[in-house]
Amino acid sequence: DSGAYALVTRSDSYASVVSVYNKNDKLVYEWYSSEDTVNNVAISPNGKKIAVSAFNATSGDYSSKVCVLSFDSATPEYTESYSGSPVYGIDSRSSAGFSVITENGVQFIGWSKYKKTDYKNDYTAAMFRSASGGSVAVFNRSSDKTDNRVAVFNSKGKLKSEFEFKGIIGDIEIHGGHIYCISDTFVYLLSE
Repeated sequence: DSGAYALVTRSDSYASVVSVYNKNDKLVYEWYSSEDTVNNVAISPNGKKIAVSAFNATSGDYSSKVCVLSFDSATPEYTESYSGSPVYGIDSRSSAGFSVITENGVQFIGWSKYKKTDYKNDYTAAMFRSASGGSVAVFNRSSDKTDNRVAVFNSKGKLKSEFEFKGIIGDIEIHGGHIYCISDTFVYLLSE
């Protein structure tokens, strides 16, 4: 929303470098990760913080972390660790906080006090979409993409509803109190 954007690159000396630019394309912050590979970055809506996920593998086991950084320090203000899987994505559309999508869950973390709300599912995360009023996540069984669990969250990451959807979900969107779901040859309009 602020016009700021971030780039993640590699360098000769570091595993990853995160560079943040303001809306005038001026570099305002750089953060260097010496060992972990950065796979996601999200900027707070006010453009003053970033959330970064990074992972590493040791003896075939993933370890991941999410760090929140302010532009006045290289030391994270907040760090959350995850084991066994990399972080799939970070979504910062909500002004209240950001969502962290993992293999079997969604975690919402507030930008200021870092209060967490967790959602877990036995199925594997397949899709996550957000809008100003909330977000929707699709989890499915890896052996059967027609067996889906859909979870709907409010703008603060609280679970509003969840339901089963039988059929392949090509895409999903949440808007104006409705869920729009595209399946093979149909478009479904569902209420939240």
